[in-house]
Amino acid sequence: MPHRISPLVLALGLAASGLSGCGGSGAAASATTTVTAPAVTHTVIAPTDDERPASASTTAGSPTTAVSPSTSATSTTPPAAGTTSSAAPTSAPASTPAPAAGVTEAGFDAAAAAYLKGRKGHVGVFAVDLTDGRQVQHNAGQRCETASMVKLDVLLTLLLQRQDAGKPLSSSDRALTSSMIINSDNNATTTLWGRIGQHEGARAANRRFGMTETEPGTSYRWGLTTTTAADQVRLLRNLVRDDGPLDQASRDYALGLMGRVADGQDWGVSAANPQHEAQVKNGWLPRSDGWVVTSAGRAQTAAGHEVLLAAVSCEVSSQQHGIETIEHLAEMAASALDR
Repeated sequence: MPHRISPLVLALGLAASGLSGCGGSGAAASATTTVTAPAVTHTVIAPTDDERPASASTTAGSPTTAVSPSTSATSTTPPAAGTTSSAAPTSAPASTPAPAAGVTEAGFDAAAAAYLKGRKGHVGVFAVDLTDGRQVQHNAGQRCETASMVKLDVLLTLLLQRQDAGKPLSSSDRALTSSMIINSDNNATTTLWGRIGQHEGARAANRRFGMTETEPGTSYRWGLTTTTAADQVRLLRNLVRDDGPLDQASRDYALGLMGRVADGQDWGVSAANPQHEAQVKNGWLPRSDGWVVTSAGRAQTAAGHEVLLAAVSCEVSSQQHGIETIEHLAEMAASALDR
């Protein structure tokens, strides 16, 4: 069922996240650099001190009063440009249109292009049917920032590293990964990003996961990792294949967390399922040139097909706009693969 994001929840969703720069002390002047990728150029705002990774006793990078999803308090300070938080929208917008009637596998690309025509931003989507291997896609090589969607990559990298070392997840690992995936907690992610060896650890794991189009954010800028919808489906495949680098216990653990995301974070590609039930991880990040909204996961379609789907969007006009776009494309993909 379509949903709406309340203004209050949207306001709470603007504390800092993986845009955090590397640690350090001392004043830092704001600066900008340009990150260029195929078909899209983004301006990156260099972090000030209050956007750097926080200590264990503070909210990571928050320039405003820390607010948890369970707290009714609000910040009186507008969020800094280019920041986001682990607080998620409660749901998807109410205005999502019905999928185009009669979308077929062969016609999906054209139907998606027609839907996106005139809508602000850059969007890529890719879906594969695990039942029969059929695929649908549109602009699947579009590169955007991941925002919090990278937390799935962090989780799988940690699981792979623990397997290689012959060690189970520690109680600390389990607490942090649970908070990172279920609640999209940024402090937990920053800690785990350090544990996996930051961008170098993620890059090494991604090669083993078969990913070729993902560039991890440097230092502690994990939220500025860039990727494509096609590469996120490559990552998802590692959760459902017996011949991949992850063992069954690791795959079950990751999928279990993805199936328990907090209320309000089950939007996005979960729309491929009529009840919006899916194993999913999403991302959302306001930038100087618009919003980044991303989603990846596994869902069962109305006809009972198991599908892996991923969508990235950047420079979109609003968070609701991005969610609406991804949900509509997910519904279209499910409809096409069900035919």
